[in-house]
Amino acid sequence: VNLEEANSALTVASAANATQTTNTTGETPVVPPATSFEDIPSNRFHLTREQCLYIYGGLIGICIVFTWNKLVIFYNTCIRASVTLHDNMFRGVTSAPMWFFHHNPSGRILNRFSKDMGQVDTLLPVALVDCLGFFLEVIAILVVVCLVNWWLLLPTGVVAVLLFLLRDLFLNTSRELKRIEAIARSQSLNHLQATVSGLTTIRAARQHQRTLAREFDKQQDLHSSAWTLVLNTNRAFGFWMDMICCLYLAFVTFSFFLFASEDTLGGNVGLAITQVIGLVGMCQYGMRQTAEVENQMTSVERILEYTNLPPEKPVDVDKDALKREHPALDFDKWPTKGEIVFEDVSLEYEKPPGAGGEASYAIRGVNFTVHAAEKVAVVGRTGAGKSSLLSALF
Repeated sequence: VNLEEANSALTVASAANATQTTNTTGETPVVPPATSFEDIPSNRFHLTREQCLYIYGGLIGICIVFTWNKLVIFYNTCIRASVTLHDNMFRGVTSAPMWFFHHNPSGRILNRFSKDMGQVDTLLPVALVDCLGFFLEVIAILVVVCLVNWWLLLPTGVVAVLLFLLRDLFLNTSRELKRIEAIARSQSLNHLQATVSGLTTIRAARQHQRTLAREFDKQQDLHSSAWTLVLNTNRAFGFWMDMICCLYLAFVTFSFFLFASEDTLGGNVGLAITQVIGLVGMCQYGMRQTAEVENQMTSVERILEYTNLPPEKPVDVDKDALKREHPALDFDKWPTKGEIVFEDVSLEYEKPPGAGGEASYAIRGVNFTVHAAEKVAVVGRTGAGKSSLLSALF
């Protein structure tokens, strides 16, 4: 469109010059022939049409090569980061002290290795590359629009502020809903594992309907409710995003009627409006991807919690101190007989870091001797410390 306008302007200018020549010399004006592609004023380098096509095709090829290399480097980096996170989390869990397994059920640990690692492996890289591309495209569109009509800088800034305020509101809500959904999913996995472990008892007591149906449905309803809230929040965010973008499109369109100058070309106006129309469809997806990146970072945060677990204390045996304390024992040939001696033994389970309170011993001041070749049964009520007594041996 701009090329046709340039040709028309050049033809009008040539006709004006010819008219002026006619008035001066009184001769019949000679209209010059149609201007070639090389003589168009916008063609500063006087390139031919074939040369422009070759240059344009070469630029497209360079963009394809750079885009391919960008994706290869980006995804290889994401794979290495994911492997490193998994290895560090596995190392942190395997070297964690026993209090970690006492306070974290297996379903919660499996959730970190399954759901959270799956999101880091598959969803986070795609959302991150889409987010980067979205920001670059939005910047390019806004630059084009503002170059055509610089009066649009003010509404563009207002729309940008509204979009980011809406995004912050959505993120604060969506992040908490995602955490609630993750907690509900962990509870469902724990219930499923406990049901499978006690399936024999459930069948013997004929509690199929009560335990398997009612309790499992309760856990599923809780998780489904949280997941439905997540989906509805995404839909509401998309709706208001489209409303803001449509208002911006209307303002851009009517601004050319109010503020456009006589030098504004129709092709530039059409280009600006076309780019803003594309922004309407792209903005919802792009802003949702930016929110998705921050939401997926919750999984990275949960993984890093397990990588930073304090390791179990190393077992360092001071043989010299043991020899001084028990001079009658030969530790180089120990054990020589299967005898177990408890002398004033007390046991306290290790508490999580930061947990206060006084020491609560599971067993306190126990003294007994189990001679070699003896069989001893430990009998007591629930909570008497039978398991703790055996744990003290290790």
